[in-house]
Amino acid sequence: MAWLIVDNDISASRYSKKERPGFTEVQRRLAGADPVEILWAWESSRFTRDLKVYAQVRALCERYEVLWSYHGKTYDMSRADDRFSTALDVILGERASDDTSDRVQRAVDARVEAGTAHGRVPYGYRAVYHPHTGAPIGREPDPGTAPVVKEIVRRVLGEEPSYQIAKDLNRRGVISPHGFRLQRTGKSVDDARPWTISLVRQLAENPTYAALRTHDGEVKGEATWEPIISVAQHRRVVARFSDPARKNTRDREVKHLLAGIVLCGVCGDPCRRVVNHGSPSYSCRTNHCVSRVQSAVDGLVTETLLLWLERPNAAQVFTSRDDSAEVDAAVAELAELRARLAEFERSADQPGGISAASLARREAHYLPLIEDARRRTIPTHVPEVIRDLVEAEDVRERWADLTPLVQRSVVRHLMTVRIMRTSSRGSHGFDPSCVDIEWL
Repeated sequence: MAWLIVDNDISASRYSKKERPGFTEVQRRLAGADPVEILWAWESSRFTRDLKVYAQVRALCERYEVLWSYHGKTYDMSRADDRFSTALDVILGERASDDTSDRVQRAVDARVEAGTAHGRVPYGYRAVYHPHTGAPIGREPDPGTAPVVKEIVRRVLGEEPSYQIAKDLNRRGVISPHGFRLQRTGKSVDDARPWTISLVRQLAENPTYAALRTHDGEVKGEATWEPIISVAQHRRVVARFSDPARKNTRDREVKHLLAGIVLCGVCGDPCRRVVNHGSPSYSCRTNHCVSRVQSAVDGLVTETLLLWLERPNAAQVFTSRDDSAEVDAAVAELAELRARLAEFERSADQPGGISAASLARREAHYLPLIEDARRRTIPTHVPEVIRDLVEAEDVRERWADLTPLVQRSVVRHLMTVRIMRTSSRGSHGFDPSCVDIEWL
């Protein structure tokens, strides 16, 4: 009985990252799972180009008296000459794989150095082809999906939760990266995977969209393709997602403008939204020191905020508060510190490298510096949604278009609101002086 096992679409070299289920089955049969008399292949390189794997297969063939045949010749692994010949063929195959790998790596390094494109065209871009040869020569922003990338980054920088962005994209039927790949290959998008929280973050943090060339997960320099977002935007996105103080879920169910934001002017605790005598109100969460009608407080805070944003010099305030240069410097410092520490870690793994004790001393020195630099990569300036507000032709219309979550983010960044005790005892009307607003 003969068995035909095919894995001719998977590399047999030691550089392959794919499993070879067919070759695994060959080894299983050689090990005695089924009687085998002869192992045949078209050529030696289809068995393996890895000397280590060859030694394992040769031992199995010798132990179970299996002949080895390829390229029109049959070998007996119990004979020294045949063991030598087959080993030599594998060594030559391994050398050919090494040469190919070196050529590929040199080509990759050259593309990295030049900043040219490599690999699959990412969502948001489309391939550019040579007009005569039809060969791919680069990439450019895709008119259909590049605006989606811009929107996601803008909303992330506006501190809109990723789950809210994903939910809205799915509701609107915006094609996801998986759906776009299916569409590009002519397949049906009905079974396309939807937008998710992790997908929104992965896309927003991708340095490719800022025209930064990466290799092995590290930014190597500027790329040659047109950016969809700026480098400054990319760095602010990365800083926002890496901020440990960022709360992902706290606002998910909060629908009221100031719930948990407005503070009690007596004890300092946050005020929650309650129904007091049938009237929605903000009330001190802990000690019940104060309570004010929600609609009146929301109206006063919103009107004060909009009047402030409508001022002619409002944009100048944000220009003076822009710390992007400091953030960029901190990002560069953080990358350099991490690279230095990584060099010491690699040295510790090498024979003759630094000792474990020496590595521990360097970690003790660098880790606090890395943490300090990381903290300085977190921007203190207001999110881009506030810049959009002050630059809008109609601030009030732009404000009305924002979701409650984004409106809350604007309030958080611009003001501290406290509900004070009123001095008018027995009065049933709303006293605006009982709401204290401090600009940040």
